[in-house]
Amino acid sequence: MKNTTPKQVVIRVCNDPTCAKKGPESIMRKIKQAFGLENTQKNADYDLEYCGCLGNCDFGPNLSVNDNIIQRANPDTIIGEIAKAAEAIPPTPEEKMANLDKVLDDLI
Repeated sequence: MKNTTPKQVVIRVCNDPTCAKKGPESIMRKIKQAFGLENTQKNADYDLEYCGCLGNCDFGPNLSVNDNIIQRANPDTIIGEIAKAAEAIPPTPEEKMANLDKVLDDLI
């Protein structure tokens, strides 16, 4: 029998200085409206906290949803993006490195 218990969605919103200048508070407000949670709170479905740098400073504000990074988070679309990222398979360490290499190549 397949386990149908949903996995808790872990949401981390970057509040490091670069992302902090780009509006993570508006993202947190939208999450609070949608899920009823504030920073450092969790329930059966969601675990929400601010975090340090996620390594995508030029593309902020950023957040991580079950280890899937959302760049240039937009308050108007963030709830749908969270749902999509929660369903996605987290990247492997090798995929993370390949993505980082691609970002660095694009910047150079």
